Amino acid sequence: MRNLKKLLLLTATSMSMAVVSLGAAQAGTIDVVWNFVGSNGSLGHTHTYASTPVLNPPIDITATGYTKADGNRYKFQDLYGKDQGSGEQGVGLTNDPSGDHEITPGSFIQLDLINLASSSQITSMALSFQAGSTSGNDEWAVYGSNVAGKLSTHQLATGTNDNLIGNLAGNIIGTYRYLDVTALSGNILLAEVDNKVNVPEPGSLALLGTGLIGLGVVLRRRRKTA
Repeated sequence: MRNLKKLLLLTATSMSMAVVSLGAAQAGTIDVVWNFVGSNGSLGHTHTYASTPVLNPPIDITATGYTKADGNRYKFQDLYGKDQGSGEQGVGLTNDPSGDHEITPGSFIQLDLINLASSSQITSMALSFQAGSTSGNDEWAVYGSNVAGKLSTHQLATGTNDNLIGNLAGNIIGTYRYLDVTALSGNILLAEVDNKVNVPEPGSLALLGTGLIGLGVVLRRRRKTA
């Protein structure tokens, strides 16, 4: 009986240490990518994208397509998933006059960042950004916005290539709910945005699991003896 108490005490101590370690392990940081590459075809005017790796709880980004209607009004425009090899991967729009299904001046894709802003896992208020299919006279632009369905005038960055922009523009998360992605000339694709999140360390999870297994073994042997 005395040995059983010692084993139970040892197991409980291991489990307690695991829980404490797990709480402190939130400092583990990983890079997370929202990749807008998808199968070829129309996606409807709104589509939700999960992160890579998929997080628990999930932190998804919703993309919505818009095009100019008249005056300062915009209307929904269907998104188009495009995956045709290097440089031709991302999401565009179905109203591209060239038939390339990319984003053209006067149309834009709006990314809803509300799930990033409300997540305690996000560690960086900045975002990385990458466009696709930029060549020749193509030029992309990204704007910060707090208004749904209207192209913003708060320009964050522009570019003429597909290079990853490591810091799009300071504190985006918590300042803007939306990112508006458009073309200033030619046609472009939206490829990805990146951020950093906190995750529990695998070692802490394993320690907690070991403690639970140990307790189960002790109890099972005690029942058999009884």
